[in-house]
Amino acid sequence: MLERLIIRDLALVERVEIEFGPGLHAVTGETGAGKSLMVQALALVVGGRADADIVREGAKTCVVEAEFRLAGETANRVRELLRPWDLDLDDDALIVRREVSSEGRSRAGVNQSSVTLANLKKLGEQLLDLHGQHEHQSLLRDGAALATLDRLAGLEPERARFAEALAALREAEGELARLRESLATFAERRDYLRSAAAELDEAKLHEGEEEALKTEAARLAHADRLRELVAIATQRLEEGDGAATSALAAARHAIEQAAAVDDSLAEALAQLSDAAIAAQEAARSLAAYLDRLEADPDRLEQVEARRDLYARLVRKYRRGVPELVAWREELNAELAQGETATPRSPGPKRAWPMPKRPVSRRGRRSRASARPRRGSGRRRSRASSSRSASRTPGWRSRWRPSSTGARRRTASTRSRSRSPPTPASPRGS
Repeated sequence: MLERLIIRDLALVERVEIEFGPGLHAVTGETGAGKSLMVQALALVVGGRADADIVREGAKTCVVEAEFRLAGETANRVRELLRPWDLDLDDDALIVRREVSSEGRSRAGVNQSSVTLANLKKLGEQLLDLHGQHEHQSLLRDGAALATLDRLAGLEPERARFAEALAALREAEGELARLRESLATFAERRDYLRSAAAELDEAKLHEGEEEALKTEAARLAHADRLRELVAIATQRLEEGDGAATSALAAARHAIEQAAAVDDSLAEALAQLSDAAIAAQEAARSLAAYLDRLEADPDRLEQVEARRDLYARLVRKYRRGVPELVAWREELNAELAQGETATPRSPGPKRAWPMPKRPVSRRGRRSRASARPRRGSGRRRSRASSSRSASRTPGWRSRWRPSSTGARRRTASTRSRSRSPPTPASPRGS
C-alpha cells in the first residue's frame, strides 16, 4: 500500500506531501489543480521516462519520493526481486526515490541504495498499476489474469503447492536428462576404450622397438654406402703391404727382439700385442658385417610401415610409446572388470583423448574436388550433408574420401597410388 508521496520541484509544484490511509482515495479538482502532476510523479517512481523540462524553473533537481507498506504475497515477490540486488525490506517498508536534474540526468534509489532504471521498472511492476495510460498495468502481463483469478477464488495456497510440485518435476526431468546424457557418454567412452584396446593389442607395441626400427631403416636405406665404407676399412686393416695388421705384426716382432735385450720394453710389447689382436678382431667383425649387409627393399618397406604405425598411434592417442604400452595393460584390466559399464559421475562429455581423423593427400584432393561450385545449390547441399555426416557419432570408423572426389581421380593418380614405395631416406629423430 502507498502510504506517503513527497513531490518537490516538479513542474509548478514547489513541495507537497500527500499521505494515504486504508481504503479508497479519490483526488478531485478543477483543471490545473495538479492531478496529472501527481500521476506523473507516480510514473517517475515506477521507472517512467524523465525529461529535463519537468524540473521547476529556478530549481536544480526534481525529487519524488514514495513510501510503501507491503504485506502478503506482494512482500514476498518484492523480497525475491531485491535479493539479487543485495537489498532487503525494513519492517516491510519500502522507500523509492527518483531524482531528475535540470540537465536531464536521472538517479533512482530504493531504501537509500542506488538502483538502475531497468531494475526500478521491474520493481515498479510489483508496486503500482497506473490504469488508463496502458503502462505498468499488471493485467497486461503474461499470467496476470490467472493469478488474479486464483486470488479471487482463494486458490493461492493450492497454486503455491502446484508451483512447488511443478518446480520439483522440472528439476527431476533435468536430472533425468543429465543422467541419460551421462549414460550415453559412458557408453560411448566404453566403445572408444574397447576400440583403443583392440587396436593396441593388434599393434603389439614394445618399448625400445621404435629406436631399433629407426636404426634398421637407416641401415637398409644406406646399404650401398655402408658397404663401400666398411670395405675400405677392411682393406686398410688386412689387405695389401700397408695393411694395419701387417704393420702391427712387424712392429711387434721388432719389439720382441728389442725386449730380449732391454726388459723395460716389455710394457710396449704388451700394448702392441693388444693392438694387433684388436685390429684382427675388428677386421673379422667388419667382414661378418659385410656378409650380413644387403639391400632389401621389402624389409625396408616393412620397417617403414611399422614406424608409421608407431607414429600414427602416438598422434592419435597423444601418448608416448611407453605410456601406450602401460595404457594398453590398464585398458585390458579395466575392460575385464567391467568398470566402464557403470557411470560414476556425470562428467564432461568426451573428456578422454580424442583420436584425430587421418587426412591423407588423397583425402585432401577428394574433399577439394567435392567443394561445391558457386551458385550450385544442389552440390552445396550435398557437400554440406557429407561434412555434417563426418561429424556424426560414427567418427571412429576409418575416414574414406567422398565418392565425388573418387570419381574425379585420374588414371595416372590411381597408377601412382598403386605403385610400390621406393626406399626412403632415414627419418630424423
